[in-house]
Amino acid sequence: MIAIFFLNYHIDTAIFGVLTLLTLWVSRRFIRRKNSRGKFPTSLLTLIVLLVAGGLVFAAYSEKNEREQIRQLVSGLAPTFASELETMGHSKITPETPPDDPAYLAIIEREKAWLKFNPDVADIYTYRRLPDGKIVFIADSETDYNHDGKYEGEREQRTAIGEPYGTPTENTLKALAGQPVL
Repeated sequence: MIAIFFLNYHIDTAIFGVLTLLTLWVSRRFIRRKNSRGKFPTSLLTLIVLLVAGGLVFAAYSEKNEREQIRQLVSGLAPTFASELETMGHSKITPETPPDDPAYLAIIEREKAWLKFNPDVADIYTYRRLPDGKIVFIADSETDYNHDGKYEGEREQRTAIGEPYGTPTENTLKALAGQPVL
């Protein structure tokens, strides 16, 4: 979660910039003490600035490229998984479905299997907009977030069928419309 916060708000870039400036300042002080003229070569300063700026541009490009690759992967996996759940009877699961329904339990086991085979995927769950407009969870399996082999704590427990989703985000609405989102 902390890593996502850093990456989403580019705090990693800010820290990199601050550390670079600090290193530059320490280097200048060191050179001034060792060099009687006390001058920091302008060409070296220019080279450092160009390398840092180039590195930041390259990092931004790489991030954009990586996000696009992930989006393409999700846009392929999500429909495949949705199709698999549909063949298992997902559309027949409603908020009135009992939690011991065999089709529902099979879907939960399938979600857990996908999570096991895809350890980089944090969670898999489905939700649906009801005729009255509410968005509710349909299938949200237990999720072993810390990968210790146990489902402990409220966060790792199964979400009840029909539990309200909460306030939908733009991505939630896109997903309901069948669009892949990250």
